Amino acid sequence: MLKIAIVDDEEAYLIYLKKVIENTCRDKHINVEVATYGSSQYFLFDLQENVYFDIYILDIEMPFINGLKIAELIREKYQNNYIVFVTSHLKYSINAFEYNAFRYVKKEDIKKKIPEIIQIINHNVENEECNSYIVATNNRYEKIFIKDIIYIYREGNNAIICTRNGYKTKIRKGLKTLLTEINSDDLFFIDRGIIVNIRYIIKLNNNILTLNNGENLIVSRPHLSDVKKKIFHIWNGRF
Repeated sequence: MLKIAIVDDEEAYLIYLKKVIENTCRDKHINVEVATYGSSQYFLFDLQENVYFDIYILDIEMPFINGLKIAELIREKYQNNYIVFVTSHLKYSINAFEYNAFRYVKKEDIKKKIPEIIQIINHNVENEECNSYIVATNNRYEKIFIKDIIYIYREGNNAIICTRNGYKTKIRKGLKTLLTEINSDDLFFIDRGIIVNIRYIIKLNNNILTLNNGENLIVSRPHLSDVKKKIFHIWNGRF
């Protein structure tokens, strides 16, 4: 399902944009869930609670917190979601793309541009699904791209997933179960309480594993031989 958030303080545009999206998705047989926020403050409450969306459609000019600031806060949490800015003026276009915006749309072009944008993003998201892990609980839904996971460690009965942008998310699962569900050759145990992504390893010296973010992790003695073989096999096969 494609999850979309629209943040716009003008109720008329909020209703209109939601209708355009839902009509497009119905015609193209895209399963969609659209959440609307008439205030940036209301949206930020859900952002803080890790409510996840594939697409954020943001009005730039809003009171309290404008769309550019919202985009900055989104990017602090998520690097790969799609941000689409809508506005009545072009003067913000350069600033908008500083936040890795997917598109910038003038409000008068919504009916023409949004359907095309939704179809492109939906195609991309469908292709990305097999390379991501979904964290779904009663009050939380997150999509984590496997390529962004640096390592995972155990904390009590929970697994803590650490990503390359410094974000951490907690899931109540054992590491073995989680590794099976993620099902990626890039991830493997270096200790019974730590799983590492091969993409981020730059050096193994004795039993000290160095990651490209500067962190050092200790490989336990029972895992050391297997870790060496795993690194050698993957590096020789891919790089």
